[in-house]
Amino acid sequence: MDGDRVGMGGWSYGGYFSGLAATRWSERFKASVIAAAVTDWMSFTGTTEIEHENSLVHWKLWPYDQPQKVWERSPMAHTKDSQTASLIVHGLADTRVPPSQSTELYRALKHAGAPVELVMDPREPHGLRENVHQLDFVERFVGWFNRYVRDAKSTQ
Repeated sequence: MDGDRVGMGGWSYGGYFSGLAATRWSERFKASVIAAAVTDWMSFTGTTEIEHENSLVHWKLWPYDQPQKVWERSPMAHTKDSQTASLIVHGLADTRVPPSQSTELYRALKHAGAPVELVMDPREPHGLRENVHQLDFVERFVGWFNRYVRDAKSTQ
C-alpha cells in the first residue's frame, strides 16, 4: 500500500468520519471529501432539528454536561495542523446538519493552510435531489481523488 495515496470520503455520518480523517488524523490521509457532516458537536446540538439523536441515542450523554468530551470528538478541535486536501460539500436547505457546520470547517482548514474547497448547493436538504447537483458532486468527488490521491507522487 502506498501511504501517500490514502483518501476518505463520506456523507452525513460518513462525512463526520471523513472530517476526523482530514483533521485528527491528517498525517494519514492525503485527501478527504466531507459532505453534510457534523464538524462541531456542540454547535450542531444547538442548531439541528435532531439534537437528541446523537446525544441520547448514540452517546448517552448531553453535550452541555460534558463539553470537553464532545469537543474532542469534533473535527473542528483538530484543524490547526491539518494538511489533508478537503473538498467540503453541503446543501443550503439542510436542517438536519446545518450548512454552518461546513462553513466553520472550511474557514478553519483555510486558516491552517490546507488545500480546501467549499461547495454549497442551493435548495438541497440533507441529500442531493437535483440531478445537476448529483452530477456535479460525482464529478467533483472523482476529480478530487484523481488530483490528490491517484496522481499524488509517492515518497517511497
